[in-house]
Amino acid sequence: MADFKILFHLRVQELTAEISEQHPFKEGLDPRIGAAIDNLKKASEQLRQANI
Repeated sequence: MADFKILFHLRVQELTAEISEQHPFKEGLDPRIGAAIDNLKKASEQLRQANI
């Protein structure tokens, strides 16, 4: 089960990086995009901390 959680955490990190790379936040765009990316990063970090 721990392996699944680690793999999930890694996949969330990969998706966050991929989204950030393909759709960089630009001033004047919908602020929810940047907020969603930040939320993914925070959730990934919280998941990582909970499993250590």
